[in-house]
Amino acid sequence: TNITVKDITFDMLRRPYSHGRVTEIADGHYDVSFFDNDVSANIPAARMLFMDETNTYFEYQYIQGIDAKNCKQALKNGNIRFPHTVPKHLQGHDFYCAHTFHSRPAIAVYRSENVTMEHIAIRSYPGMGVNALLTKNFTLQNSTVSPIAGSKMSTNTDILHFVSAFGEYVINNCYFEGSGDDVMNVHCYTHRVLRADGNVCVTHLPTSGNETHCILPDVPLCGNVFRVCGTDEEFTVKRASFDLESGEYTIEFSMPFPTHLVGRKI
Repeated sequence: TNITVKDITFDMLRRPYSHGRVTEIADGHYDVSFFDNDVSANIPAARMLFMDETNTYFEYQYIQGIDAKNCKQALKNGNIRFPHTVPKHLQGHDFYCAHTFHSRPAIAVYRSENVTMEHIAIRSYPGMGVNALLTKNFTLQNSTVSPIAGSKMSTNTDILHFVSAFGEYVINNCYFEGSGDDVMNVHCYTHRVLRADGNVCVTHLPTSGNETHCILPDVPLCGNVFRVCGTDEEFTVKRASFDLESGEYTIEFSMPFPTHLVGRKI
C-alpha cells in the first residue's frame, strides 16, 4: 500500500527476439535472412511479426508455439525457412521472431493499493512490460517503453496488462512503441466452478495451464463480486484461498452458491 517505484530501466544484452528480412515467400513456407549471427533453425519461435512496407508498424503476425523448434529448416545460404503460408506481398519486409510469450513481466504488481510508478524505461523484455493483478489505484507517469535504435520491437507481448483492476488507473505523459501484442489490455479472468457446498465453491481457471498472465494466482479479495457468465446472478466474496498443488481456488461467498451452477463460468 502507498508504494512509489521510480528510475528503473530494463534492457536485455541478448534481445529476446531475432530481427531479419523476408527473402522469399512460397506456398506453405517463407525464408528469412537474419541480421543476428547467432540464429539457427533451433531458435524458439513463439510469435512471428512482419513489418509494413514503410517499416513503421507490425502489419501481420501469427503464433506458432514456442516448442515447435523442429519445424524450421536451415538453408545452405544461411537463411531459415519457416513452414507457414503468409501474404506474398510481405516479401522484402523486415521480420521479427519473438522467442518468448507473455509470462513473467518486467514489473508485476500484485494485490496492492495506491501504486505510483514514474521514470520507468523498457527497451526490450521477454514478456510483458507492467502487469497489475488485483490492484486498486495505479499510476504510471513520465515513462517510456520503446525499442533501441535500429529495432522496432520493445516488449515481446503487451506493454501494459491490467487484470481484475479496480479503483482509478492513470497513465500520464508516457510514450509506448514496439509492442509485440497489445499496448494496453484490461480484463478479468473467468473461473469455472468445480464443486459447491453451501456458501463455498471450488473453482479453477479454464486457461492454458490454469495460469494467469503473470503466473500469480487470481485469488479474489473480500468484497469482490463474481457474476455468473450469461446471467445477472452475482455473488460477493467473503474470503478465498488458493491451493498450489491442485491449482484450485476455494471461495466463500456471502450467500449460498446454487449447485445447479456447478460447471458454469463466473
